[in-house]
Amino acid sequence: MSLKDIRVSLLGTAAIVSTSLLFTCSFAFAADISDFRENLSNSVIAPVQSKVAGFTLEQVAEYGKLAQLAYVDVGQSNSEKLSEIENLQSKGAKVNFFGSGFENSGIIVEHPDGRVTLSYKGSNSSRNVLTDLWANFAIDDNTGLRCHQGIMEEFYVINKHVTPILEQIAAKKHKSVAQLLQDDVTVTGHSLGGGLAAMFVGYSQATYNVTPRATTFAAPRVYDVTSANELDAITHNRYLNVMQVTDPVPASAPGWLGYKHLGSKMDLPYATNIMQHKMGGYQLALEGLIQAQDNTIKVGKTNFKFEESKRTGMGKSPTIGNTFIPNPLYPLHLAREYLASHVDPAIHRVVKSAKDFVVTGVKSVWTKAKNWFGK
Repeated sequence: MSLKDIRVSLLGTAAIVSTSLLFTCSFAFAADISDFRENLSNSVIAPVQSKVAGFTLEQVAEYGKLAQLAYVDVGQSNSEKLSEIENLQSKGAKVNFFGSGFENSGIIVEHPDGRVTLSYKGSNSSRNVLTDLWANFAIDDNTGLRCHQGIMEEFYVINKHVTPILEQIAAKKHKSVAQLLQDDVTVTGHSLGGGLAAMFVGYSQATYNVTPRATTFAAPRVYDVTSANELDAITHNRYLNVMQVTDPVPASAPGWLGYKHLGSKMDLPYATNIMQHKMGGYQLALEGLIQAQDNTIKVGKTNFKFEESKRTGMGKSPTIGNTFIPNPLYPLHLAREYLASHVDPAIHRVVKSAKDFVVTGVKSVWTKAKNWFGK
């Protein structure tokens, strides 16, 4: 077993352990589905005026539905999702399907009002699960960003099918692809699809020097701390990361291993009789927020509102709560941040350079040997 294989195994084990720990405390923020439905039936609909990362609550709910539709199986004629897509088409939208060659990977919707939504499908096959677990860092040669290797590899398999569609749409609008991405495109996705959306944002910035709007659901962490900070400085007020507070998938690439989420965060509760992480639970919570008085759902002592999350995570605050008691874990967090920002990328680049040097040398010797024996 190689050093790389050992590291991948360790990262996969760490992800599984983190997921198990999250499940043990998940019911702290759970609500029975009847709680949400009671909220819907008894409350007065309150119009939402505020925005988070440039999105209204109604827009977030709309993109949640489009993230769900990316799971459509075009081979099933009686599919509920296919019926919803046909309904979109009847209202003037054009829906483009794209795939990796193995399966459908998402949809690109051209809305009648000129908007374009790129929606990536999440994990629903064994191949997708392997992509999720291939969690070692790699440097993306196209962007220079350091990211989750499995998701990066999957992104580039799919992207060669996405780009031609975007080029066709841009040509119809008499725009460049860069103008289309900046003005009209919102990218979304659930689970792995959210991770692919994050990759697309980084790719767009590096390739076209523009930042499409994005709202993702239950997305895993994709970038390391340095790369995420670089993108956050650019994507300010254009990227919303929606997650249920105890969903294990957003925590599956842990921060203590050097990963970091992109964008502004928004917390949602979940319904106990809908399995955690399912997009249906996200949609129900969003619908509850829209319908609820003051756009607030109360679960236990916690109020869930349409607002940016203020959670920092264990060890990320210098004090405990609102007191001035020093947090003993904070120095460990600072050490991890420094390692993730400076030491890890440096080691990665040294190892990659050494590997490239060896590979180049072997190829050179092999080429010379073939030429010599061929004479």
